[in-house]
Amino acid sequence: MSQRWLEDSGDDSLILIHIQPNSSRNQVLGVGKWRGRLKLSIMSPPISGKANSELLELLSSWLSINKSDVSIEKGHKSRKKSIRIKNLKSEQILSLIGE
Repeated sequence: MSQRWLEDSGDDSLILIHIQPNSSRNQVLGVGKWRGRLKLSIMSPPISGKANSELLELLSSWLSINKSDVSIEKGHKSRKKSIRIKNLKSEQILSLIGE
């Protein structure tokens, strides 16, 4: 399967994600075949950056890295986002989701 949702960028990785705000719990749902993005559900509403902050916390916890190593590159006000993960290669991320 092509990993168009994940790529290396120097020492970092870029992840294309799609979030569902106002969900019942925070979780990583896997790669959506139709959108070709990593899908995550977030409990917070998309108001005043709450969902973005919760998204960064979820990803840093899931990847077992510091929150400061996760940042939003594009899509601050969109459900479709590009996330930069500092000092973590795509192979390490793929091993976490079992691909």
